[in-house]
Amino acid sequence: MDDKEKLYEKYRTLLGDNPAGVPTTESVRRQFPVWEKYYGRFLPAKHARILDIACGCGAALLWLKERGFHNTEGVDISTEEIKLAHLLGVDEAERADLREFLSERRDVYDLIFALDILEHFEKTEIPDILRLVRRALVPRGLLIIKTPNAEGIF
Repeated sequence: MDDKEKLYEKYRTLLGDNPAGVPTTESVRRQFPVWEKYYGRFLPAKHARILDIACGCGAALLWLKERGFHNTEGVDISTEEIKLAHLLGVDEAERADLREFLSERRDVYDLIFALDILEHFEKTEIPDILRLVRRALVPRGLLIIKTPNAEGIF
């Protein structure tokens, strides 16, 4: 296991915004109004297949579940984050390398969330990841990307 893998294995403990903290359903629900504002209008029909890559503790998946979506999946490289997702009742989150996971899926998802993940890769890796995402989306599927803006800290 290289240093990067070791870091992501215990991502929340080492770098997360709540080190070693266990998210609660209540703390996660506080984020729902923000997600509703920014992403709610893009959500497809309730039967749509939705994937959250780098799902972390499964917070967005919980939001989707509580909105009536049940055909959701999440992947994250961190075993620690997946365990937290399961503690929140988000059993559709699994530990996987997103590139390996996506390479096995073609024309599957109506929507893919990529929230706060692309900045974790080298610039040279991102085009390949986006190609895998595109292949995993159905025709006219939607990708929602969120990344930090390093030039504007606020």
